[in-house]
Amino acid sequence: MLGLLVGYSFSRRHVSGPKLDIPAPTFKARLNDNSDFDLENHKGKVIVLDFWATWCPPCRESLPALSKVAAKYKNDPKVWIGSVNKEDLSRPEMDRWLAQRKLKFPVIRDYQYTISRNYKVEALPTMVIINPKGQISHVEVGLVSSHVPTLVKHLSKLIEEARQK
Repeated sequence: MLGLLVGYSFSRRHVSGPKLDIPAPTFKARLNDNSDFDLENHKGKVIVLDFWATWCPPCRESLPALSKVAAKYKNDPKVWIGSVNKEDLSRPEMDRWLAQRKLKFPVIRDYQYTISRNYKVEALPTMVIINPKGQISHVEVGLVSSHVPTLVKHLSKLIEEARQK
């Protein structure tokens, strides 16, 4: 039974978020390190956008895996991994929250929910993976597992699959 549940979790389709195989909505934003991000400048890369909030328990469980995968792909010029925070926290508050948990990945602060609306994100966490052609190749809503090594393996597999599309 557990095997069936795990299998279902890894194969389920999304219930909110953008449709698959369409061009990803473009956007420009400021990152938590005060640098600018423009999705247009990342064409040809696999892009991972993890939508989350500090008040969301499943998000807090998944973020350590995102941090590990971001570190794994940090020097890969064909992959960009970041997150989109859906709450009105100041940059110092966000930096403090991340530092307390030893989390390291780029954060886009979407406190006006513009990006979230364009990506049709209704539930948290929601992960969107964009393939090198700039199309949405995967959307995942909810927590697949609370086991960090399982999440790291799962996300790494999704990134490698997106490279092939």
